[in-house]
This record gives sequence, structure tokens and C-alpha cells, in this order.
Amino acid sequence: MKICLISNLYRPYTRGGAERMVEIIAEELIKTDNQVFLITANPFNLRAIFKPEIKHEFGIKIYRFYPLNLFFYINDWRYPRSIRFFWHFFDVYNWQSYFLVKRILKKERPDVVMTHNLKGIGYLIPWAIKKLKIKHLHTLHDVQLATPSGLIIKGQEKNWRELSQLNRLYIKINKKLFSGVGVIISPSCWLLDFHNRLNFFPKAKKEVLLNPIKKVINQRALPKRGKNNFNFLYLGQIEDHKGVLFLIKVFQNFCSLTNNKNVMFYIVGKGTKLARAKNLANQNPQIIFSGEVPRRELSKIFSKIDFTIVPSFCYENSPTVIYESFSFGVPVIASDIGGVGELVEVGKNGFIFAPGDEEDLLRLMRYVVENKTKVTRMKKNTYQAVSGFSSDKYVEKLLNLIESI
Repeated sequence: MKICLISNLYRPYTRGGAERMVEIIAEELIKTDNQVFLITANPFNLRAIFKPEIKHEFGIKIYRFYPLNLFFYINDWRYPRSIRFFWHFFDVYNWQSYFLVKRILKKERPDVVMTHNLKGIGYLIPWAIKKLKIKHLHTLHDVQLATPSGLIIKGQEKNWRELSQLNRLYIKINKKLFSGVGVIISPSCWLLDFHNRLNFFPKAKKEVLLNPIKKVINQRALPKRGKNNFNFLYLGQIEDHKGVLFLIKVFQNFCSLTNNKNVMFYIVGKGTKLARAKNLANQNPQIIFSGEVPRRELSKIFSKIDFTIVPSFCYENSPTVIYESFSFGVPVIASDIGGVGELVEVGKNGFIFAPGDEEDLLRLMRYVVENKTKVTRMKKNTYQAVSGFSSDKYVEKLLNLIESI
């Protein structure tokens, strides 16, 4: 088949797990002898407003264009809310994006289009696909169709439920724009239930498919760790809603309470709160900032780690970092929020704690440090947890879904 993937971001402009997932799917589809091309957004380039740039990477034909708007999506944090309001309006009704994508699809004539996050590339794209009568699968990654930020923070659910008329209108418009999608894919039951409660996609076929991982690392291939040291990891965006600032405070308390100099905390990632995070760390030699690390070098990071901590305050779909941690044989401690509980089996491949509960998290950190033998046994279970998430099995299920519509 000839398959089109559409994603707001794609390497090198990645920001989270959704873009990583698109990369994995595209590369796996190529292996199955399908013809693949991808449409994605590009930072401002005057020429790219009217004519997409075309490149070939890893056997994938990539169309990049600049969606005409006030700024490029990945830079949204730089602008005040008043400016972002107008940006969201133009994003929903981006006619330039509609006609340009429609023109590409007419030229390429794919058998099926798989869309992912469309925030920042245009919400009229599903209409273009519908007009051309092409099979359409859409994968959910967050709640961006229900709230422009794509975030619902723990403790602020009431604020979201008591929706303003403007937000209700936003939901109503998006329900209409995405009404023609043939298949909806969600990586978690929680996210699919969330959209079902709002009556999104009433006519679509709906499937829960856990995110794919590229490969599972053989535990024997990883270097052996020292017996006395213990290392925690945070891997992700350095932002308030991800809970990393809260985690730094908890680790500082852990250090003062236990006085254990053999426990280290690695922070890997970048974000707008990096400077604040370093200030909170207060030059603690047990906290190590590694910046952003290329995916190909993650094995070097995980080879040092005993436990990954995922301390999110926002409702998570199915965090990629948990899949990656498991694939490297590293159990997790994670906030019990959104779809996280669907991945973590307590006491088997990790632990969950109440979001933002410092005492609960501190208790678990002390427990795993003091029970290294149990932790070692848990490492073996992580491979079993992701054994069914391989990218080849995922794409096989995708192709079966395509045949069903």
C-alpha cells in the first residue's frame, strides 16, 4: 500500500513521545514493503508557506511546510496567553494548510492516511482527507481536541469541567472536523474513555493499541552495576506539569533524611524550567543534569539506572518514557494518573504513588533503595511487560485495521 503519515512535528523538531512513535511506525512500515510518505510542519520559511520542501530520509519521502500562523508550534511557550488564543483560532481554521495538504494528497494518491497530533499543522486536515474519500486512521496522544493546551492538571479538574462557552465551542468544532475519521486508535483505555464521554467520533471504529517500542534490550548486553550505588532517573521535558521540580525537592529531602551519598539522581531532558530546576538542585553533587540525549544514546543512560521516576501532575495518556524504561530493564515509580496505571503492575515492574504526594513518593524511594534484591527481580519483569509492544507487531495490527475499513 501507499501510506501517508501526518504529524505536526517530526525529527529534528521533536518534543515528546508522540513524535518518537511516528518515527517508529514510519520506519516499520517501510520494512513491510509499503510505500510511505510523511507530511509535517516546518519552522518559518517564506517559500515553505506556498511550496513544501521535499526530502528523503530512511526511505521515507517527507513534505515539510510552514503552516501560516502567528508562530511555529514548538515556540508557543514564548508567547502570552492572549497571543496564543488567536494562534489556536488560526490553527483550527488553517485554510492554507487545508489546501496545501489536499494538493499533496491529490498528487500522491495514498491508499490510507494516518494522522497523529495535528495541533500546529491544522485541524482542517481531516476534512481534506474526507473530501478526497481516503481511508483515515487517527491516533490520539493527549486531550488537545478537548482543551487547546492538551493538558489537564491534577487538582484542577473542576476548572476544566466547568468549561467556558469558548471551550465548549472549541470541542463542538473539533467533534465536527474529526467526524469523518474511520478508525480511532488510543494507546490507553483512559484516553479513549475520556473522548467517549465527550461524544467524540461516534461513527468511528475504536481500538486501544499500546504504543510500539523499537526493540527490547537484552539484559545481558547491559553493563553490570556496582553493588553499593543506586541511581534514579527523570527523562523528559523540564516543565512544571511534568512534576520534575517537585521531584527535585523530594530528592533533596531524601538526601537530608537518609544521608546516603551512594544514591544519585540523573535528570535528562530540556525545557523552559531548566534554569529553575538547576536552582532548586542547589549544586547538590548527587543531582546530575545531562541535558537532552539522542535516542541512540539512551542505552548509556539506562545502563546506570535502577529506577525511573515519572512524577507527572498532568493526566498522561501512555507515557513513552515508561515503555523505554521497561525496554532497558528498568522498573518505574510513576504518578497514578491517566493511563499510567494500565502499564505499571505494582510490585512487579514498578510502583505508583498519588500525584504530588511527597510522603508517598519519598516512602517508595526509600523502599527501593533499601531493597535492592527485590529491585533486581523486578528488572526481569520489565522485559515481559513490553514483550508484546514490539513495533513489528504494532504495525501488523495497524495493517489489519486498515483492511477492516
